[in-house]
Amino acid sequence: MNIRQRVALLVGVVLFCSLGLYAPWEQRVNNLSVRRLGYHWVFSGPRECDAFDRAAGVPNCQVPGAQVDVQRLIIQWVSVGVVFAGLVLVLGRTASYSEEL
Repeated sequence: MNIRQRVALLVGVVLFCSLGLYAPWEQRVNNLSVRRLGYHWVFSGPRECDAFDRAAGVPNCQVPGAQVDVQRLIIQWVSVGVVFAGLVLVLGRTASYSEEL
């Protein structure tokens, strides 16, 4: 494994872990509809605090029924894995071709 492959692999692993730490969230409403809540830290989750809550010092403004959107997260992880695995393979082939010349 050459240095370019190692760098690509390291970037892929960092991106993979970052996607897991800063995950997509959703809120299920009446088990019929899904409200996308965007990306938030997995340890704290999405919050709905307005200026009055912050001024009053309300400690917890968690969104009720919020959960990590596992389906989107898995799709993102698979995409990152495929892209960076292909990149590592391509970088390995280009290095071997340049060494032969």
